[in-house]
Amino acid sequence: MAVSPQNRLTITYWVALGLIALLSIVSYVLMYASLQTKEADSRLLNLAGRQRTLSERLIKTSLILEHPQRNKPFDQNVGELGQIFDEWVQIQEGLEKGDKNIGLPGKNSYAAQKIIDEMHQSYTILKKAFELILNVKFEERNMRPKIKIAIDMLVSYDEKYAKYMNDLIYQYDKEAYQRLQRSQFLAFGVGILTLIVLALELIFIFRPAVRKTVKYLSEIQENNIQLNKLQTLNEQNMTKLSEFNDELQQKNSILEEATKVLDIKNSEIRRQRDHLAEQSKELTIKNDHIINSLRYASRIQEATLPEMREWARFVDESMILYQPRDIVSGDFYWFAEKKSTNAISAADRQLILAVGDCTGHGVPGALMTMLGGALLNEIVNEKNITNPAEILKNLNKKIIEQLKHNQSLENEKKRLHSEGMDIGIVNISFPDGIITFAGAHHGLLQIRNREAIVHKGSKISIGSTHHRMEKDFDLVELKSQTGDTFYMFSDGFSDQYGEESKRKYMSKRFREFLIAISTLPLSAQEKKIKEELAQWKGQAHQTDDILLLAWRW
Repeated sequence: MAVSPQNRLTITYWVALGLIALLSIVSYVLMYASLQTKEADSRLLNLAGRQRTLSERLIKTSLILEHPQRNKPFDQNVGELGQIFDEWVQIQEGLEKGDKNIGLPGKNSYAAQKIIDEMHQSYTILKKAFELILNVKFEERNMRPKIKIAIDMLVSYDEKYAKYMNDLIYQYDKEAYQRLQRSQFLAFGVGILTLIVLALELIFIFRPAVRKTVKYLSEIQENNIQLNKLQTLNEQNMTKLSEFNDELQQKNSILEEATKVLDIKNSEIRRQRDHLAEQSKELTIKNDHIINSLRYASRIQEATLPEMREWARFVDESMILYQPRDIVSGDFYWFAEKKSTNAISAADRQLILAVGDCTGHGVPGALMTMLGGALLNEIVNEKNITNPAEILKNLNKKIIEQLKHNQSLENEKKRLHSEGMDIGIVNISFPDGIITFAGAHHGLLQIRNREAIVHKGSKISIGSTHHRMEKDFDLVELKSQTGDTFYMFSDGFSDQYGEESKRKYMSKRFREFLIAISTLPLSAQEKKIKEELAQWKGQAHQTDDILLLAWRW
């Protein structure tokens, strides 16, 4: 069936109008999708930023728990920490796996997922540390060491976790900007396409219509009815266009309102960012102050330790390896020179050496070392007690008296004292080379002709009342031979974790290593021991204070 020119023009016009309407609908859908994407991106960035804030609050609340008597009740602090921790875990799990309840889709880009995967280890360690703190009961006798261990974990991994969170927020912001660019590009493309359609409509519809109007001017009267229909149709189209224009204006108003909301949210994010920066600055200043104080305390502590050259003159060779875990140490060494009883000549003398490992690390341990050194001076130098077992017995009694000083009887009954130290003491008699040794959870290692002889101390500690107040320590007596090498050391080296193995070095391995290098001069041994420690530890954190004292007869 043939189509008349008038009908063909009408059909073409409707097709073009439908195409314009379709493009308008597509434009609307694109704008709506862009708004949804912007809202999702804003929510994601907001939650990521809040996650960083929650992390800082968790660290701060955890640090407060170290001294609960100076803050709010311990249980209240733990409860507050638990609430923050639950929200922190929910957001982190939402970032990794998605959580519809808080608006996290869980579908991350490759770059964002890579950052989340790298951050997972730090998150897992921080989570374990927080869980350790939340499981601590105020009544536990070892509450503070547990909290200290957890806080050490937090301090070690929080900075890395914060860096990953900052990278993740930056990545989310970058991806949101890229999606916005794509939406704008699509909207621009649809607009260009609409203009092209309008231009084509002008070229292929209106121009032919004008030509046909001129051509068929003579038929106007005959086609008056048709013309009226066309006019009616034109009026309807104009009405639709007007309605469509009103709709576009309404959408523009909605878009402007949404833009204002986004501006408000962006302002809030910037305010929170500035607040976090200010808090970070304050923490840096406080940290610098604490470190400076610890360094000054370290100089004081080192001043109380004896000079190596003061006792090195008594033996052929000597060596001290002293390496605190923190700035100040919980390990210490001590010596005193005493004339032998009934001495006949000036050569008849005794050299008393001590190597101690005090409870705790850092400042608490350092205070115990200074107390231990002062008490040893009183026992040996003032009371002239030179028997190692008697020295330990007196030291145990005085440590307990010092730690119980000014405490009420009621408080004594409620707690068991665990503060104190593990220590070994030797008395070397000159010139005969007779050695007497006693140890409190400390031993003396003797290597003769590449064979190890372990002189174990008593299995009780100084100061602790978990066993009994009055303690007797076993005394070991031995005769030195030329070439014998003796070692006294804390458990810091053997307890060191390896970066690759994730295991302790262990005392057996350490003893075998000392046997292997025992024929070397002690200065060379010191170098070998430091190299072995550096190779085993790698980039891992030093586990404990390290102290080793050695001499060769």
